[in-house]
Amino acid sequence: MAYGTSKQRSTIAKKARAGKDLGKKGKEFKPMAEAVAKSYEKKGMPAAKAEAIGKATAAKSMWKKLTKKK
Repeated sequence: MAYGTSKQRSTIAKKARAGKDLGKKGKEFKPMAEAVAKSYEKKGMPAAKAEAIGKATAAKSMWKKLTKKK
């Protein structure tokens, strides 16, 4: 499922590639991804798979937050 319009996603991706601040406050991506991965590892999932799930979860949360309708 894609969040926001194509134009919104494109604008956000361009800012991210340029290294600019995306402008929303909240948990940072890396700590959030690590926390999710750690919880999956505790449940017995292999580290590589847990890390991938952590990154995907953090990305989903980021996109959802950044493309929220006002």
